[in-house]
Parts: sequence; structure tokens; C-alpha cells
Amino acid sequence: MKRKGFTIVELLVVFFLIIILLFIAATSFMYSLEKARATEGVVILGVLKSAEIRYFNEHGIFTDSLDDIDVEMDNRSRFFNDPRLYYLNVYFDKAEIASIKRNRISYKFLGEPYTLHITVGGDIWCTDNEDLCKKIGFPVVTP
Repeated sequence: MKRKGFTIVELLVVFFLIIILLFIAATSFMYSLEKARATEGVVILGVLKSAEIRYFNEHGIFTDSLDDIDVEMDNRSRFFNDPRLYYLNVYFDKAEIASIKRNRISYKFLGEPYTLHITVGGDIWCTDNEDLCKKIGFPVVTP
């Protein structure tokens, strides 16, 4: 006697395999999406660094006030807020001049928001969410 079609067990196995593959693909996509969003923070940090260095060249010191530099920060960033400047904060052997915080993360499995920091030399590192920082490609500095 020949069988026609598939048994329910075979169909369920295939269904669950497809679900697992979709979950893996969705997770990878969310990390890629967060990495793309982090690019906005990197761009903002680059602008802050350039303005801070211009201020230093004109006045001989760094500033910690956004009002002193020639950059208008009007909170239009969709993904980052709370930009900060430093007089030259030495944070774990890194001469930090600016930082910016990720405001909130939509997908709970990605964890808590993180903070990006930049040095005078342009090195960028991440704090506050070590796992996510590593997965989106930033060096991590933990206090």
C-alpha cells in the first residue's frame, strides 16, 4: 500500500524547523538594525569631537558646555539623546571628550540602552550594555 502525502508529525517537524530559522534570522536582523542606528550616534559624536577640537584650538582648553561650541543640538536625533562634553575626562586610560546615550531600545531582548564615548583621537567605545555593544561591533569599557 502506497502512502499519499505527509504525516502530521512530518509536517510539524518541518513547521518547527521553519519557525526556528525565522527566529534566528529575526534576531540577526535586529542586531543589524541596532548597528545601523548606532551609526547615528557615531556621526553625532564625530560632529561633537570636531567642534570640541575647534573650541580647543581657539581657546586653549576644552569645554563641557554645548552652548560654547558652534553646534546646534536641537534633540532631533531619533535614537540618541543626552550629548555631553568633557574637559578631557580620563576614563580608564582613554581621554574622553564627548559621549551620547541611546535613548531607548524597542526590542527587550537587546537589553538596556548603551552609551557611546569618543576620544580626542577619534576612538569610540561603548559602556552600559556590554553584550549588545560587542554584538554591534564596539569595544567595551567596563567600570
